[in-house]
Amino acid sequence: MRPEEELPETLIAFTGALRLADDVEFTPFLVMPGPGAPYVLPRLLDQEGVRAVVSSVAIGAHQGYVIAYFAESPPDGAQRANDWGSEIYRLPDASGEDGWDTVIEVGDTYDFELGPWI
Repeated sequence: MRPEEELPETLIAFTGALRLADDVEFTPFLVMPGPGAPYVLPRLLDQEGVRAVVSSVAIGAHQGYVIAYFAESPPDGAQRANDWGSEIYRLPDASGEDGWDTVIEVGDTYDFELGPWI
């Protein structure tokens, strides 16, 4: 359902979280909103030069949190993170053409204590 878009080369991953309101809308497609609070992935932030930006946005009656990871040069060989709400992420090949990969995240890889990362 997400349109294809040009993303900056410095964006290496974007994940998200969604705090649901009491009333949840019906959708004709699968929704994978993530946990109910913002988090970071230490395995990405432990890579040299990677920084995260956490922002919040209203999504209907719900509170969404976008977590975007940036680096001047992508970490060499490190798995990124699946795009928010997806089971895959874009990974350019050696010629710069879009390819795809996937990573399985388990809940204990999330760090909800954001203070130490600021």
